[in-house]
Amino acid sequence: MQIVDANFESEKFLTVCSKKNVHVYSLQPIQSIDSISGGPFVFAAFAKQYLFAVSDTNTPPYILSFLLIYKNGSFSRSIEFNSNILQIRSTESYVFVSLESTIHVLEIETFNLISTIERPNKSGLITASEKYIAYINDDNLGYVTIASVPGFSIIQNIQCHKDPITTLSISEDGNLLITSSTVGTLIRTFGIG
Repeated sequence: MQIVDANFESEKFLTVCSKKNVHVYSLQPIQSIDSISGGPFVFAAFAKQYLFAVSDTNTPPYILSFLLIYKNGSFSRSIEFNSNILQIRSTESYVFVSLESTIHVLEIETFNLISTIERPNKSGLITASEKYIAYINDDNLGYVTIASVPGFSIIQNIQCHKDPITTLSISEDGNLLITSSTVGTLIRTFGIG
């Protein structure tokens, strides 16, 4: 099993995405609580009873521009976007869908679009907590933009590195940002707020 994406979803769950499967694990106690098969999957996230995935085939809705939504292990629906999805993240309230020039914010209960964040970014790198969303912007190499959740107004721009950022994560409480770049083995931590 080649893992292509893995994320802690709050302090309670771990989502592990491989080419052919997505598994969601409860962390206390550690046990599998949900899974889907098929793929090939490239991204996955979990919130409440929903498992979100992006697949990479030539057959809709299993192509990179569709967000696949599963409920209790069964396919529920898909949402199509105007370009390929580069990354997805979720919180208890929102699903963040990162495209090359925008981040779409969907409310989990209705899957309605509640905000669109404009920013150019070819990697789509984002991270989110219940308090903040952090993302990189190709116009400011090495910088991370922090916006409030909800409201999505920018509260901070942090110069984290001089080189392109490759890793981005926010602590569950939303107080710490962790980054790394393409150069070196340095991981940096920053206070938020």
